[in-house]
Amino acid sequence: MPAQPSWDDLNAFLNPDEFASLGTFTLADGTVLEDIAGVFEEPGESAALGTFEQDTTRPTFTCKWSDVSRVRRGDALVVEGGNYEAHKTPRRTGDGFAVVILEPSL
Repeated sequence: MPAQPSWDDLNAFLNPDEFASLGTFTLADGTVLEDIAGVFEEPGESAALGTFEQDTTRPTFTCKWSDVSRVRRGDALVVEGGNYEAHKTPRRTGDGFAVVILEPSL
């Protein structure tokens, strides 16, 4: 997988003052990962970041791979006032980002 280009600042794409949201993951072992910046997409929309695009009916959270490399299926995420679970292990996009496919938490 290609490495992140050295000239790209991933944080510039994930600025919460612009269009990103801050989320909190709680892992199965109780570890809490707070203030993870990412782009939250609602169901039925096309989730896209750069050249990576995925049509989905599930919500997604696109963020830095380094922030979610420990997230696994079933781990909890609170973002934009909603409670979700990781539907699968995050998928790396090859440019430093990852997409976490979510499902609403009951």
